[in-house]
Amino acid sequence: MSRELTCLVCARVVAMSRHQQRRLTITCPSCCAERRLSELLDPHVLAERIPQPWARKLIEGYAQHLVDVGAAVEGRRRLVTHAVSLGAIMGTQLAGQHQVSTTWLATAPGHHGPVMASFARFLHREDVLHEMSADVRQRQAIAAGIERIPLCLRRGVDEYISFRLDVHDEQRRRQLARALSLRTIATDVGELCRFARHLESRHREVTSWALVTEAEVVRYLLDLRVGPNSRNVQRWGLHSFFAFALRRRLVAHNPVPSEPGREAPADVQPLAVTEQAALIRRWSSGDDPLAALVGCLALLHGLRSSDLRGLRLADVRLDGRHLVVRGRPDVVLDAITQLALHAYLATRPLAPAAGGNPHLILNDYSRFTRSPVSARFLSHLMRPYGMTPAGLRASCLVTVAQENGPRLLVDGFGLSATQAGRYQRFLAHRAEHSMACRART
Repeated sequence: MSRELTCLVCARVVAMSRHQQRRLTITCPSCCAERRLSELLDPHVLAERIPQPWARKLIEGYAQHLVDVGAAVEGRRRLVTHAVSLGAIMGTQLAGQHQVSTTWLATAPGHHGPVMASFARFLHREDVLHEMSADVRQRQAIAAGIERIPLCLRRGVDEYISFRLDVHDEQRRRQLARALSLRTIATDVGELCRFARHLESRHREVTSWALVTEAEVVRYLLDLRVGPNSRNVQRWGLHSFFAFALRRRLVAHNPVPSEPGREAPADVQPLAVTEQAALIRRWSSGDDPLAALVGCLALLHGLRSSDLRGLRLADVRLDGRHLVVRGRPDVVLDAITQLALHAYLATRPLAPAAGGNPHLILNDYSRFTRSPVSARFLSHLMRPYGMTPAGLRASCLVTVAQENGPRLLVDGFGLSATQAGRYQRFLAHRAEHSMACRART
């Protein structure tokens, strides 16, 4: 049985842990945190760690801000500890608070992740940081990423990113629906910066992009702690960069392997036509209207989980014959899906609690809120049928691509040409993958 003692400072009763059973006195965690906060914010200690008055004033104001918002004392102690370390770096690297920016906070040395969000909110409240548009933030992140690349490798990246920014600006000027986003460019900069840092630390003899060989690229890709598909995406990003450098004569060859990678996850196995027919017969029985509606929309019309969750009652048109789905043409429902929709609408909760939720699909929790159902709920709904919404959608798209070609996926389902081509090649890829596995065994 655990003992209890009274805190020496606040007289609060504290339950003793197993390794504290022999103690005669104790101080509760809150009082320990208060004592640590007093030590951190002591004027003499703080002036020694942060000599710059402007930086010290920001940290003191941040500590008071945490008190004003009602943060727990243990949380304040943890956040102020990180803030003091950040303030010391801030005072050393910056000349004043006018130089504090979102970019500097994102690239500040050291691990200050736990404090960044609340400290940034405090700086916004004090008007030290100013709100900026998403485009400005992305452009600043791109510029900061280029600055982190070693100087000997920076020229090629600078030219490549300038070209990509020109493409983005031109596509925005022409108001294209699928313009190259600044977020994609910022991600490309991060990947190139990571590869350049790898070359700097592991292959010091590589002092320009022209000296990179396939061995360095393959070693870098294998060292990445990501899945095969993510590794393939990064490989194609490097391939695009070196293809650009080859056109600009910055390199003499493209060292990135160009053989096709895996087109889709190995655990996605599309259903055969007979298996699809068996599922449709089960859903036509009307035993579970909601599962029938979700399954038909995923298997027969290729809706994603996010599409299913985002459907609203207002998206049902013409007495249940059409659905408005954002990001793709209107969905014309077949007879089976119409029956499932009408059966579900007849059983959909109509209590006053559900009157405020505009979404089509509800469960016992979401009917009392205005939020959609979770993706986990949809997966659990399809579990008795041995499938997931993603697997049903993959079966739909693979079947359509094999029977009608990838163009229908672009025009009727809203996929890009690249995605449509992947689904067309999916079955051939699965066959080649199975043959390769058999050959190894």
